[in-house]
Amino acid sequence: MTWKIRYVCLTADCWSIFHRSYIGFTVH
Repeated sequence: MTWKIRYVCLTADCWSIFHRSYIGFTVH
């Protein structure tokens, strides 16, 4: 169970970073 939560958090973090950079790239 712990590894699942950790994996989800890691994926969400990576996704948020990717999404943020993608939005910044689109705006600029």
